[in-house]
Amino acid sequence: MVYIIIAIITLAIGFILGLRSKAQAKINRRDSIRQGNVHVKNVDGMPGHRNAPPPPAPPKSRIIREGEIPAPPVEKIVHIKPGTTYKYDTYVSVNKCSNCNAIGRQLDMWDHNPCPKCGGRVKTSGAAKWGEVDGVKQWIKSKI
Repeated sequence: MVYIIIAIITLAIGFILGLRSKAQAKINRRDSIRQGNVHVKNVDGMPGHRNAPPPPAPPKSRIIREGEIPAPPVEKIVHIKPGTTYKYDTYVSVNKCSNCNAIGRQLDMWDHNPCPKCGGRVKTSGAAKWGEVDGVKQWIKSKI
C-alpha cells in the first residue's frame, strides 16, 4: 500500500514539473520574439531557412483565335533500314509500332517482339518497298 501511495505522489510531482517546464518554454519563446529573435519555421515544420529551387514553369498554352483551326503536331516517323537480305525495289511485308510509329521490314520488326526503338507493340502494317522520296530514303507503301 505504501508503494502505491509513493508512486502516485511521484507521478503527480512529475506531471506538475512537466507542465511547469512547458509553460517556461512558452514564456522564453515569447520573450525572444519580443527582443527580435524570430524563429522561422518552414512549411514542413523544420526550423531555419532553406533555398529550394523554384517550381517548374507551367507549359505554354496555345492561344487559339476565333475562326482558326489549330494544326495537329507533325509526327516524326522513323524508318528502320532493311537488312542485307533485302532486294531493293521489291515490295515486302512491313510492320509498324503502335507507340512510336516506326516502320520496318517484317524480318527486322517481328510482330511478336517489342519495337527495337521504343519497346512498344508491333502490328502488321501492309506492303512497302524501300525507296527514296525527296532525297530521303524511306519505306514507300503500296496503294493496294
